[in-house]
Amino acid sequence: MSGARRWRNYDARERRNSVGREIAGTELKISEQEVQTRIDVAWDKAKQWKSTTRAILLHYRDNGSGYFNYRETRVEHEVEWDGERWLVRVGGSAGRQDYGVQKSDEGGLTPPPRIKDEYTAELYVERTLSPRWLAFAKYSWERNRSNDPFATYRVNEGLLGIRWSWEK
Repeated sequence: MSGARRWRNYDARERRNSVGREIAGTELKISEQEVQTRIDVAWDKAKQWKSTTRAILLHYRDNGSGYFNYRETRVEHEVEWDGERWLVRVGGSAGRQDYGVQKSDEGGLTPPPRIKDEYTAELYVERTLSPRWLAFAKYSWERNRSNDPFATYRVNEGLLGIRWSWEK
């Protein structure tokens, strides 16, 4: 288990009131508190099969009305197989951000607090061709759902490549 506390001071960003309007002559400051639990497991004696599971809790707070405040919970899992010339990694995550002050654009006269759900998946395959060369392919998928229509989207991304290393 680990924890972190971070602060960020913005030079040119103003605080906002509870409806999101900038407050002139102010400076935005952010505080983040994060707690993470992580479990790493090697599933065989040769340690070719490994998995990592993380659970994360984050509190994000501003120094103003709380317009930017949210609480995030996230779970991530990854499985990896590392053979002599092959590496295969599959992973995914699911998380939610709950906003205390920000409201959704949907909801009429009494809009609900904004929420954001994020889901990701990734597949990575790597093949060593020689001590200096390797080829790889990566596919990632992301879906964000929210009661704010501007924060809802899906992304699919693919990448193929060859890597050369001068170190070997």
